[in-house]
Amino acid sequence: MRREDSAIRATIAWLFGPIVWAAHFFLVYGIAAFAGMHSDAAWQGQIRLISLALATVALLALVGFLVWQSRGFRARRTEDTPSFFTRTAIALTVLALIGVAWTTIGAFIASF
Repeated sequence: MRREDSAIRATIAWLFGPIVWAAHFFLVYGIAAFAGMHSDAAWQGQIRLISLALATVALLALVGFLVWQSRGFRARRTEDTPSFFTRTAIALTVLALIGVAWTTIGAFIASF
């Protein structure tokens, strides 16, 4: 593997949590804004279902990343403590999990 590829993968792994949270944030609130323009009762059920599906996909992606990150650390561990990069990536992903849950709760309250 080339050094540039390794750096790109490390950056993506480091920012995976915030990227998933940002995408979820903009999609959920965009859908909520769209639902606010349409007061039809049929739209409300569909919007709730779409928001729930987005939250589920985002949460599963973040949890999957955490599992992958922790397995990868255990497989390539050469010292007893994880590297700064690994700890930071895990912390950012945990914060993104909290952010996705918080955004989902806020979207349900604001739009329904």
